[in-house]
Amino acid sequence: MTKPIKTKLIIVITGALLYILLNFLPFSRWIENEYGYLALRFTVLLLMSIALILLKKKNHIELEIPHHQISYLWLIPLAVPCFSNFLYVLFMDISPLGTINAGMLTLDLFTDFFLSIVEDLLFVDILNSLFLDLFNGKIRKAKLLSMMLCATIFTVIHSYNFLYDTPSVAAFELMFIFLVTLECSYLAIYFDKEWIPIAFHFLFNAIDFITFEAIFDVTMSLKYFGFSILIASFDLFYILALIKISSLQKYRAEPISFN
Repeated sequence: MTKPIKTKLIIVITGALLYILLNFLPFSRWIENEYGYLALRFTVLLLMSIALILLKKKNHIELEIPHHQISYLWLIPLAVPCFSNFLYVLFMDISPLGTINAGMLTLDLFTDFFLSIVEDLLFVDILNSLFLDLFNGKIRKAKLLSMMLCATIFTVIHSYNFLYDTPSVAAFELMFIFLVTLECSYLAIYFDKEWIPIAFHFLFNAIDFITFEAIFDVTMSLKYFGFSILIASFDLFYILALIKISSLQKYRAEPISFN
């Protein structure tokens, strides 16, 4: 095992343990004030974000790949899952709540921003880089396998959701966690710009969960799960199609030259 691979492995394992402790330990029970609990998460995630950025730069951890980028227009349909809950209440004609806690919503969004940075740098950027180094061209369709492994690992880590939610709700959450991680991995590998998967991840969490839950109170019914599975199925097939499209030379955008 080479030194760069060992370094990435140590960063992933250490970061994953800290991430699991942050989410698994019952801080919300020890800190009854919701603002205090969110402030703690915000502080820890901010420090973890800074540490991961510095470690990436210090160890030169990048997804160094040939130019595979296609037109950004292909990415527009990937935004559909970000609005799946809002589309559901639109079709079902569900009324919003009467009041919104603006302070809590703002703090939640700021916390989620740094959560998205930590999750994408650790479980998308660095972890995909680790897998691609391990495969090193020895495995056919290494990029797809790497994306699937990252999505699976991140989903398994979130299996603690079953401790806090009903099995049906937890399974629904894990389904979207897998898909969002798969999308972010695709964006990280084929677009080679860190801010793109981070921005997508943040928008998904901010729009489809945090903001939505602040505005609507929706019962998890059979119709809701059916609608969500329909959106998820579209998302999965579109990601797989994009992976294929990105590998075809005729669809690739020309690199921008500044000469």
